[in-house]
Amino acid sequence: TRRLRRTLGLQSVALLLPNGRVLTAGSNLNGTPGGDAVKEYRIEVFIPDYVDAPNRPRIIEAPTTLSYGQEFDLVTTRADRIERVALLRCGTVTHAWDGDQRYVGLEFELAAEDSPVLHVTAPPNGNVAPPGPYMLWVVDTLDRPCSLAPFVTLS
Repeated sequence: TRRLRRTLGLQSVALLLPNGRVLTAGSNLNGTPGGDAVKEYRIEVFIPDYVDAPNRPRIIEAPTTLSYGQEFDLVTTRADRIERVALLRCGTVTHAWDGDQRYVGLEFELAAEDSPVLHVTAPPNGNVAPPGPYMLWVVDTLDRPCSLAPFVTLS
């Protein structure tokens, strides 16, 4: 709710970007029917307050591919303050409906006190998380997501 790049009516697309911003685009001007005469072609980027927050966690090292049930190490800043680790499936939006984007929380634990390493477990199967590309997120105890989520492929 802080700042918008442009002003739009209703949007058809809202996608979380790897840097924590949200892209919105599309729709008909003010939701009005009427074909090409009322199409909305502008794009806006929503910038949440946490984007400028100091000391957001950073993922330093992560795998690029994951298998179901795989245990893997994730190196991050402020590992002792990470509250959530999650995969967020990339969205595929049509007609204001995104049947693909999903949040999948992952089990994890701190490798050792004062360690930057988290031991994380990938989802158990394709019923929980279909195969494909995901963004890997960590969120700290102050609800700040990492500054840049790397892409991983789950298969």
